[in-house]
Amino acid sequence: MTRKNNLKAVVVFLMLACSFLLASCQQQTNDGEFQILVFSTISEDTLTEMKEDIKLDQESADILLYPSVAERLMIEIVRHSGDIIIMDRELLATAYDSKEIYPLDEFRDDNNTVALTDFELAAKQAAGEEVEIGQIYPNAIRVSYIDKYDFGSTPLELVAIIPKYTKNKEMAFSILERLVH
Repeated sequence: MTRKNNLKAVVVFLMLACSFLLASCQQQTNDGEFQILVFSTISEDTLTEMKEDIKLDQESADILLYPSVAERLMIEIVRHSGDIIIMDRELLATAYDSKEIYPLDEFRDDNNTVALTDFELAAKQAAGEEVEIGQIYPNAIRVSYIDKYDFGSTPLELVAIIPKYTKNKEMAFSILERLVH
């Protein structure tokens, strides 16, 4: 019996240790401050260049870089984190909910419109939705062009959304305007 109790104690200890480790490694957020969440494989240098492009005031806003992982993106959306969410184009279908993000028509032009891919069109058709070739995401916008930032050898397209849970709609729209023009 004592061996079984020792095993339970070790398991409990390991679980607590893992919990403390995960809590200490969790990225700090600035609750109440304006946040731009970036889910991408861009480099820190590219992120710095992006910060300079939008002239972000570090005292009132922060840009947080996360890996381009759909699960992490969904966790942050569920937590209502981020006033602007910028992501690799491949993640857009994961996060897209037209009822929960602001329309971005005022920024749209031929260069920054995000059209559905063939795969996304096929998936929507398979789900019984009526879709047209060339259909766009009306609430998402391309925020960088392949030649704007140096992504190395892999061409990368970043898109942005503004979730309706943001408390800073005007600032989000102002910053997004700087990213697309």
